[in-house]
Amino acid sequence: MNTFRYLALAGLLFFSPLVFSSDFVFFGSLSDGGETFVETDDEQDLRAGGLLQFSAGLENKLSSDLLIQAMFGLKFDGITASDGEASFIRYPIDVSLIKRTEQFELGMGFTYHTDPQLNIDINGLPNLRVNFDNALGMTLGMGLRSNKLGAGLRLTFIDYEVDNWTVDGNSLGLYLSLNL
Repeated sequence: MNTFRYLALAGLLFFSPLVFSSDFVFFGSLSDGGETFVETDDEQDLRAGGLLQFSAGLENKLSSDLLIQAMFGLKFDGITASDGEASFIRYPIDVSLIKRTEQFELGMGFTYHTDPQLNIDINGLPNLRVNFDNALGMTLGMGLRSNKLGAGLRLTFIDYEVDNWTVDGNSLGLYLSLNL
């Protein structure tokens, strides 16, 4: 695991002055979007904005209806076909400012994706592994709240780059969150 990720997580857990008054937050999303890396004959595709994200982190109240949320997670997509497989994996660090009422939330923030990696393994050909540069993007979200549960839509605006190749990773996702 990348040293940067360990330091970021340690900073979230130990160096936040409000860590003891924080809520833990668990987040999951199902997203689609971005450029297509690979398509199969049976219409599966691997896209730069997909597919699943699982994150955990901390949330601190700044006022009665304004909070800051910091999370670390895993975002991945993969496909399998009769002649090979492909995957795209990255590790997002998200920091968001959220306006929340009892029934509604609206947020915006930044996402930093570390170690984005595209892997394509096709039978009979050399394996392709592309390590993209770490990428900074922006998120917008809106959803409904019920006590400690949240559900809504999240837009992510991000590009992945390596050498002279830029890939659009923008996505729209459905999310669920749980605060403890």
